[in-house]
Order: sequence, then C-alpha cells, then structure tokens
Amino acid sequence: MATVFEDEIIGAMARGIVDDMQAGLFRSGYSSIIRESHDASCAILLADGALGAQKVVLPIHVGAFPAVVSGLLKRFPTASIQPGDCFLTNSPWEGGSPHNPDFAVVAPVFFQDELVAFTASIAHKSDIGGAVPGSCPATARDMYAEGLHIPPVRLYRDGTPNPEVVTLIAGNSRSAPIVMGDLMGQAGICIQGAVRVAELFERFGKQHALSSFAAGRRRTEQTIRQALSQIPDFTGSAERWMDNDGITLDRPIAIRVQVQKTSDQIAFDFTETDPQGAGPINIRPHLLNACCAYVMVAIADSTVAINQGVMDAFTVKTKLGTIVDPHFPAPVNSYNTAMHAVIEAIFAAMGEVVSSLARADGGGGRALTFAHQADGKTLIQPIESYGVKLLSIGFFSDPDQAVVWRGPMATKALNQMFKDADWGDLDFMIVDLPPGTGDVHLTMVQNVPLTGVIIVSTPQEVALADARKGINMFRMDSLKVPVLGIVENM
Repeated sequence: MATVFEDEIIGAMARGIVDDMQAGLFRSGYSSIIRESHDASCAILLADGALGAQKVVLPIHVGAFPAVVSGLLKRFPTASIQPGDCFLTNSPWEGGSPHNPDFAVVAPVFFQDELVAFTASIAHKSDIGGAVPGSCPATARDMYAEGLHIPPVRLYRDGTPNPEVVTLIAGNSRSAPIVMGDLMGQAGICIQGAVRVAELFERFGKQHALSSFAAGRRRTEQTIRQALSQIPDFTGSAERWMDNDGITLDRPIAIRVQVQKTSDQIAFDFTETDPQGAGPINIRPHLLNACCAYVMVAIADSTVAINQGVMDAFTVKTKLGTIVDPHFPAPVNSYNTAMHAVIEAIFAAMGEVVSSLARADGGGGRALTFAHQADGKTLIQPIESYGVKLLSIGFFSDPDQAVVWRGPMATKALNQMFKDADWGDLDFMIVDLPPGTGDVHLTMVQNVPLTGVIIVSTPQEVALADARKGINMFRMDSLKVPVLGIVENM
C-alpha cells in the first residue's frame, strides 16, 4: 500500500506525463487544427480502461477515452497485445471518437511483461474522405457519408508502422500529407508517454502505482460527492430545443432530462429525449457521459483531478433510438450542437429548483447554417434574426499552403463570403476582419464597393503604427475609401 506522500507523487508524475504528451502533440502537429486550434487531448488509462489521468483541453474527451480502450479490448484481448504495438480507431461505435474525423491512438504500457496501462491521444483530422471536404457533411444520412470508418486496428507492430494501414488511410484523405503527419505525431507522443509510464511503474512498483491511481480516483469521486451533499435534494426536469437535424428542416428536436439528486447521489435520465435525427445531429452515450462529467466538475471543483472518479459520481439512463443513444449507423458529425443542448438542459433542470446552480444558456451553437439553391447556384444561407443576416466563414487549404490569414488564403475566404452567400437585398454590410495585413484590405477593395472603413486598434505603439499604415493605405488616390473613425480596443 502506497503512503499518502507516494500517492501525491505518483499522481503528480502521471499528470506531468500527460502534460508533456500534450505539449509534444501540439508542437508536432502538421495541421493548424492541432498546432493552433488545439483540437486534441491526451490521457493515461489503466489496463481495464479506467481513466487514470487526463489533460482536459476538450471536456468531451473525458467520456471518450474510456470508450476508446473499451472498444480496443473487445477487438484485441489483453493476451494478444504485445510490446511495440500501437492501435488506431476513429469509430464512434466501436470506440470513443466523437465523430469519424477524431482519430484515437493508443499505446500499451508493460511492466515485467504484464499489461498495466495505456497512453492515448485523440485529435481531429482535416479530411478522411466522405461526401465533402472536411468529412462533416451537413446532409449525411448515415455514418458512411462521414468518411473512413476505422474499428480498432494495429497501427504499429513491433515498434514499426503497419504499411497497409498507413496506405489505406492516406488513400482515403483529400489532405493525406497533413493527416498522416498529424497521425504519426499522435503515435510518437503515445509511444514516448508509454515509456514514461513504464518508468513510473518501475520506480514505485506495480502495487504502489495501481493503489495510488485508485486513491486518486476515490479522492476525485469524494470531492464531487461532498459538493453534492451540500446541495438540497431535488428532482428537476428541463428540455432544450434544436432547430432541426439538417435533413428534416420542419421538425425541431428536443433534448429532455430529469435530474434526481439525493444526498451525495445524482442521476441523469434522458429517456424522454426525441427520437434520433435523420441528419448528423446525434451523439453517442460516451459523449453524454462527458456532458454530465463536465457539469459535475463545474458545480464541484474546477481544479479536481480528472480521472475515472468523475464518472463514478453519477449515473446516466438513456433510451436506444434517441438523439443521445442512436441506432447504428446514425450520422454524428455535428454532435457538438446536441452536446451544448444537453449541458444547458442539465443546468436548467438543476437551476429550476436550486437557484445557486442556475446559469444562462450560452447560445450553444445550436443554429446550423446550410447551403441552398438560388438562381441555379448552390449558395451559403446566412443566419437571419431580427432582420440581421450573419455569416462566419472558414476555408480549405491545399497541403502546401500556409494556413495564415493573408494573401491567397484571405482572398479565397473573402471571395467565398461575398460571392457564394445568398445575401439578398441589403441596406449595408459590416465585415469584421481579424488583425491582418494590407493585402487583406486590398482584397476587400477589389471585391466589393466599400463605402467606408473603421480602424480598430489597441493603444500600444506598435498597434497604432499599423493603424496609421491602414489609414494611409485607404487614403491612397487609387483607393480613396473614407476612414469613418478609429476605435480603441482595450
């Protein structure tokens, strides 16, 4: 049995290993998705799939990692897993990936020839095939339209990449160099992390290490249950609506939950939620667990160590065939919309009866934007509310293009915003641009008749120098765009 001091040391070392894995993943990323957006997480799990430690960049992965290893162990019994193996899956059904573009990589950890743990990472990929670039079609009617589906497979054997698996994945991506670079980075940090975890077991021994992970799990659960015990007992219900599933546009969809809290116990019942959608708005149960885990951490202690103890502190009930527990092969690529609705419904159910738990909805991203036919062309349909039309746009890049907001990248995005959207008749248009360079503004002038510009700047001298350059550029004889004013952004 490990002492309290050893428990703290082992727990801190495990969290430090995950932190280092996370830093390595971000630095090795080929894509801006990992390198800049940080759409990726890392974790340590025990041999049974229990979450040992996680760096929470994305709360949804709290529920995803245990499901990843659970799916792996169903395909590969413990006796078949060998040193030098590394596994891959992106399956929301046979693993824990939120949707197909999220690739999960898992490396086993051995101590004296015994499997004792896993290291894992989940990271979004820019394209894995499917009906549209990016592999998230808004009109998907099943999982197969959402790109390559990979049940758990061996990515590495004896420390060497499996060439057949690598070739298969690369052959199904529109941006193969970026996807494979990101994937090999994931494998590298999982393998290195596995070495570090094995060193932890060698330093403290198997029994001390496992008892410390178990103690950390108990402490996390106790922290949450202690917070629950301070809240009055209640039973509350709430619902949150989504406009539609992207296919059946005239049918709003409801997430419904009943929350029952007794003493230090809490249960979430989603059985009254609407039937699954024809479009990609569904979520798998492991993401539902992540939503509930997020709420538990939010109401208990945001600094609590993230491990399996978070999931031990609550129970979840669903009904098969609903939005939150759909039948295979329901499309799930737009899962984020439903997850926000789930979290807001939970807080609403609790806040109705316990005012200290009430919070305002955050908007949740439940408004989806789709394209439609107009004058024989497929155009993006802006969101409209109170007579104001709104459109925020991204863009795809070639593998050899730098992903920065300038030059041809800005031109491509701005042209799409101006020419490929069905704006209809407007009184005026306001375009909010991020900090950029003169070529972005020149792109604006070349594409639309500007009636005026407003310069936004911070008070720092370097920012004001850029503002002066912008003002002088718009005053050039070849442009002559009125500068309506300058706004200070603190």
